Amino acid sequence: MKTIRILRIVILLFLFQSSDSNAWDTTAAKYYPLNIGNVYVFYKYELRFGCYPQTFQQKSRVYISGLETKPNGKQYYRFSGWWNDQHLRANPFLNLQRIDSNSMNVYVYDSVSNTEFLIDSLLANVTNRFDCNRLTSVMPNGIYDLSRQAFFLDSLRTIKEFQCSPTLVSHHYKLAEGIGFSEITSCEIGAGTGYFLKGCAINGSVYGDTSFINVEDYFPLRVGNVWSYSWIYNGNPAAGGLVNIYVTRDTLLLSNSRRYFLCLFPNSARWLRIDQLSGNIYEYSMNGGCSYHQGEVLVDSLFSGKGDSTNFCSSVRRICRDTGNVQLFGLTFHKKNFGPLFALTASGRNYAKNIGLYFYNEGEPFTTDYTLRGCYINGVLYGDTTLTSLTESENSAPHNFFLSQNYPNPFNPKTIINYELGIRNFVSLKVLDIAGKEVATLVNKIMPAGNHYVEFNAADLSSGIYFCVMRTGGYQKSIRIAVVK
Repeated sequence: MKTIRILRIVILLFLFQSSDSNAWDTTAAKYYPLNIGNVYVFYKYELRFGCYPQTFQQKSRVYISGLETKPNGKQYYRFSGWWNDQHLRANPFLNLQRIDSNSMNVYVYDSVSNTEFLIDSLLANVTNRFDCNRLTSVMPNGIYDLSRQAFFLDSLRTIKEFQCSPTLVSHHYKLAEGIGFSEITSCEIGAGTGYFLKGCAINGSVYGDTSFINVEDYFPLRVGNVWSYSWIYNGNPAAGGLVNIYVTRDTLLLSNSRRYFLCLFPNSARWLRIDQLSGNIYEYSMNGGCSYHQGEVLVDSLFSGKGDSTNFCSSVRRICRDTGNVQLFGLTFHKKNFGPLFALTASGRNYAKNIGLYFYNEGEPFTTDYTLRGCYINGVLYGDTTLTSLTESENSAPHNFFLSQNYPNPFNPKTIINYELGIRNFVSLKVLDIAGKEVATLVNKIMPAGNHYVEFNAADLSSGIYFCVMRTGGYQKSIRIAVVK
């Protein structure tokens, strides 16, 4: 009798453990990995000739940017970037998703109704039907079509194929083991639209095409980063020397809720940011920017392929000339080289992944070329760092006194004026009108050594030419500034 009771207990424990393990099937979870930082890159194709991809149209990127708790008490992962397409008619609330740990169902959250909808059933068997709301919550209908083995992103993986057809148009999507959502197509009478996963970063591992994932690597904007260049002026008389570019601070501007980094270039201070979704480098403009992007102007598009152009306020500014590799400091780096549209225009910009600008030129008809000789990037030193010490940052000490040209110029009504102090000293920075009359005092006190900037607001001044004069430690320099209203 005792033996029978023990046997019953063992059987119950076995059944309980089996039930518990099935409640969280880690193999099923691999088909939909939800973690902050995961990134997916899709290529969009036009489908023809029996729904096969024929014409490439664009790249799209979606990534998991956060984890949010909603009023229903459940946590959802926030997706940013591409999800919706007018051809695929995907639901707009796909931006918030979660996996239920018991059923292994994938749900999306609708903030309007404070409810959630089913989009996938990861424990479903082939031919099972479920309420798939991936495309629409009206007459949802999902079918688990089949499961097969295939090489995908350099590995043999199990691929689950689903059909989600709320209308007569055939919609299909796939989930790849260890990767997640990997394909979606919309095809009718042999033609349509499809998105196909070409690269991703999943739980710290990278697969496939990564050129569209970490765009900031091509121009690492981080406070404390420093680039040291040799420069050559190609005019007559020729000139040359050494110069540094610093990233000195970052700030979230209330005017557009975007974060910019202050970069101190030779003769100018520029507020720059990188847009993660588009891969574009934008510069903040106090003069309204471009009509297509208020308050900003486009510098370069780092997701560009060879032959793609960069538009500056509706006019083509640069073209991506090369996307191969470059040797720097005895190492090999991926590169994105942008050349001028016209041969006589100096506007070249060459970027190396994990380094930034390794060459650029400015000016016409005689150019000034800047060639990277060393840098300090994200805590790592490269090349000749004679001018690039570990301590150089916002309060770093330049080697002399210097007043940079204001930026923007002309301006209305605000501009940024940057100056450098080799040592702690008394600084006088004033604005004079064309007759020599003082109209504004910007700085009139002792300042520490380092890089400094001041914002000048000319809202109370009329249009015209003015002079900004800096005096410190026997150094005096003036720059001409123009107010245009």
